[in-house]
Amino acid sequence: MIDLGVRAVDVQLAQFASLRPREVLSPQLRSQATATLRKVLADARKQGQPSTEAILPYVDRIVDQVLRNQEVMVGLTDIRAHDAYTHAHSVNVCMLATMIGRSLGYTRNSLLILGIGAIMHDLGKVYIDPEILTQRSPLTWDQYQQVQEHPVLGYQALDRTPGIPRPAAMISLQHHERLDASGYPHAAEAAQIGAFSRIVAVADVYDAISSDRPYRAALTPLECLRLLSQEERGRLWPDAVNALAARIAPYPEGSTVELEGGELAVVIRCTAHSPLRPEVAIFTDNEGNLLAEPVAKRLSDAEHEQLTIRELLTLEGVSDTAAGAAPDPDRPSEAANLGEAAAAVRPVILPEEQRQAANLSSMFDPAEDGR
Repeated sequence: MIDLGVRAVDVQLAQFASLRPREVLSPQLRSQATATLRKVLADARKQGQPSTEAILPYVDRIVDQVLRNQEVMVGLTDIRAHDAYTHAHSVNVCMLATMIGRSLGYTRNSLLILGIGAIMHDLGKVYIDPEILTQRSPLTWDQYQQVQEHPVLGYQALDRTPGIPRPAAMISLQHHERLDASGYPHAAEAAQIGAFSRIVAVADVYDAISSDRPYRAALTPLECLRLLSQEERGRLWPDAVNALAARIAPYPEGSTVELEGGELAVVIRCTAHSPLRPEVAIFTDNEGNLLAEPVAKRLSDAEHEQLTIRELLTLEGVSDTAAGAAPDPDRPSEAANLGEAAAAVRPVILPEEQRQAANLSSMFDPAEDGR
């Protein structure tokens, strides 16, 4: 059976029933933190001021699990298991930002401050008209200006909240700023953007483009990293991008890959020492026929150096290849996927307002839906 819920599919053949991809955060913690954040944000929307005491213990637990699971690469479940995008997105950003901070050598106390700001970075959106945030049609100029207010609104609310350190509140204000001064709300110069905000900007972008959205499919881990390093060059902090890249599994555990010879395999284990050459279990021959028993191979071993991975398969790729079908000529190339992602996530201004928006393209965040 193929799990339709993820893009890089996990083939649930009987012989892989015991395969459970390792996760940085436990499902229980992820679920509890997401549910608690949902309530905190709902209360903030009603009362005008957040009460963050309930979410702070979960930030502490997220930091603990990130520190405990430093050898675990970020895989499919860590990013894709979203039950509500807005809330789960913030939990993911907290996890990713904390991982980046740990890789950069931050102390536990600094990671807690970073985690608090990361999990609350989008607080300001609760003060924006929800119809604008969920609108699928192009944003008007006035609507886009309203959306750009959410960092300031979030910062003002957090700065008034007892127990929230000022550096954590600043993350809400600056997470859409960019090093080339193309961000918002203040088009801040690089020297004005704090390190915590730079880290959360990278985590925010990565989670946005690695998640399925109504208007585009999620990018694969490799596509995400390529977009971060190429499309966002000069806009995002390279140190944070590199730190995150070291913890992302290009071929996540439980995903299906096609080898250069045409065989299909399930990724059993991926490590930071050899992320591009994981341990796999080959389950078909090069013509797509199922093997009687899967064959496990550690691609990093010298004896298997001739085995390389051709691609991480999508659902269509698995079904077509396993059936021995010819490649679909209409299937978008990786370059097309990257271009579509970089373009589709930018908000679109209505034609009659294009004159006002003539210089707006440099302000758009290509990793967010602009909302």
